[in-house]
This record gives sequence, C-alpha cells and structure tokens, in this order.
Amino acid sequence: MNKKDEIKWLEAYAKKMGYKINYAETEKMKSLRSDDKINLRLPKQLKSSIQDIAKEKNIPYQRYIKEILIEAIAKEKTKA
Repeated sequence: MNKKDEIKWLEAYAKKMGYKINYAETEKMKSLRSDDKINLRLPKQLKSSIQDIAKEKNIPYQRYIKEILIEAIAKEKTKA
C-alpha cells in the first residue's frame, strides 16, 4: 500500500468508526511515512487469534494490529 492509499484507507476507517477527522493533523500525517518498525512479543495464542480475525476481515494481520492501535489511541485522545 502506498502512502496515498494508506491515507485514504485511514480516512475511510476513521469515518466508518465515527471519528471526526482533524484535517490539519491529517495534512501533517500526509508528510509522514509508515516507516517506523517495532518488535513485539506476543503469546502464540494471542497472535493466532489476531491472525484468525484478520483472515475473517480479509486483511493482513499486521494491518489489523494497526487498526486496533488506531482505535485505541483515538479512544484515549477523546478521554483527555
């Protein structure tokens, strides 16, 4: 997925989830690339569950993890 497609996907996902998009922040994010990597150790059972759900959604499991993180961060930001 290229940067433009990723931004379109993120905007569509935010709209679908009922989040209000801060377009100033979106413009800022357009200049950023998803090039930072993390290593994360998970129990095998948790990874397997994530993969199963992602498979049902017909998306890669890494993208599903990203969706979960986006949703969690958005919820935390609305609390503040």
